[in-house]
Amino acid sequence: MPITTLVRRATICILWLLALWNSWECRGLFSDGAWELVEAVHKGGFFNFDNKAREYAIGTTQIPLVIGLKLGLTDLHWLSRLLSLGAFALPTVLYQIALMRAKDDAVLLAAVVAAVAVVFLPGSFFIIGEYNTAYALAVAAAAWVTTSERPRLVDGIGLVMLAVLALRTYEVFSYLGPLLAVMIVCAIPRDLPKPLRLAGDSPIGRLLLMGLPITVAGLAFTGIFPAPIFATALLVTATLLAWRHPRWRPSLAGALYLLAAALFLAGAVVALDSSTRVYGTTVVQQTLFAFWPNAQFVLALVATLIVVAWSLARPEALRGNRLYLWAGLPLALLALSPLLALSDSIRPLGTHAYAVRTICGFVIAAIIAFIWARTAGPGAMLAAFGILKNPEAANRFLKFSFMLLLAALPAQILYTTTWISFLDTVRTTVRTHQGVISQQDTPPAISRYYWDGGDMTFISDLSLVLRSRPGDGIISSPEVPQPGPPRSLGGYFWRD
Repeated sequence: MPITTLVRRATICILWLLALWNSWECRGLFSDGAWELVEAVHKGGFFNFDNKAREYAIGTTQIPLVIGLKLGLTDLHWLSRLLSLGAFALPTVLYQIALMRAKDDAVLLAAVVAAVAVVFLPGSFFIIGEYNTAYALAVAAAAWVTTSERPRLVDGIGLVMLAVLALRTYEVFSYLGPLLAVMIVCAIPRDLPKPLRLAGDSPIGRLLLMGLPITVAGLAFTGIFPAPIFATALLVTATLLAWRHPRWRPSLAGALYLLAAALFLAGAVVALDSSTRVYGTTVVQQTLFAFWPNAQFVLALVATLIVVAWSLARPEALRGNRLYLWAGLPLALLALSPLLALSDSIRPLGTHAYAVRTICGFVIAAIIAFIWARTAGPGAMLAAFGILKNPEAANRFLKFSFMLLLAALPAQILYTTTWISFLDTVRTTVRTHQGVISQQDTPPAISRYYWDGGDMTFISDLSLVLRSRPGDGIISSPEVPQPGPPRSLGGYFWRD
């Protein structure tokens, strides 16, 4: 079996095994997730817990939960699993798309696996965070563009669907959106029939072209439903035209590529508006350099930077094993990082995972630039890319990327096992008390889990979800000095 096939299949299996296990253990309840579940139950359907710039990612991940609610499911244990499944499944599907598109390209496959190992695994404990979907989506779009020799109708449809989701997913598309848009436009060959020729063929073609600027102008600031519906109508129209007029297919493919690029630019407008008007630049400044407690991310990033910097300085090193042996030192530390749980100074906790969300955006941008440079003109100027065309060097590069993924797994296992223990402690505390439980009356393991208090803002929502009967207690949040009486979820309770 070729090494590319083995790595691709193994990575997909690892991603789905982690997604299913973490969903079963309800890891989606961490932090905002518990609050999201409580409010969704109160509303009986979709609940946008953030601003409109993220509502597509939020709505998509809530689909399994909403299906459970509409079917009359009242077991909060299973609803928590459905919430977690939606949160894990969406980025997993997107990374799988990228892996499948990479297929037999060892270097591209290595880049996608590195994105999983450096960005997704260390940062996905806070799986409710929309950045997990945003980064997976960006990698999938980049892999899709660079693996198409010529625009085809199916490629255009796929890119438009990804671009629609990116329209309202996360603020990082303020810079990832334009990068992907330029990639898509540059992927349209000059000898491809121009989409504008459709206008001279029929009135339907003119309407299709008019839809492009209308879509870009209208989707940037509309609500959750108009954008997907309008884009779907355009895709159906393009598909029907291609079926009735096969000679139009190249032009239609080019038009869809332009539409996808325009949507990524529109997503950048929405993201930039949210970054400046809703959150402000101070949030980025506060989180940009807050990644250092996440030892898993730091070690994975150091190992990657050793290979990148060394290969740029001395490209011939890619033909041997020396640079990979040096990069193996932080990889070994990464694999052994769960042992840090024995220390009180640096503890590998899942509660530190969300701190990397901002810096990971720049890591993803660098990975996308690497993917693009291999196929664009600037890539030819780097000697390292020329050496990576050698199958042995490319396979060695891929093996390092996969070892990076394997080294990150022990920390993932630790994250989930400590979460299981924490959830059991909270559940026991809630069921052995009544009324409001102050933080001082809870076991030390709860506050220790957040490392000296940490982000316990949603501990009340989590304890509310874990109640098995109306008389169970609710832990008060440190953010609420004088909590009121416990809330009620009606007939919804946690059933073991």
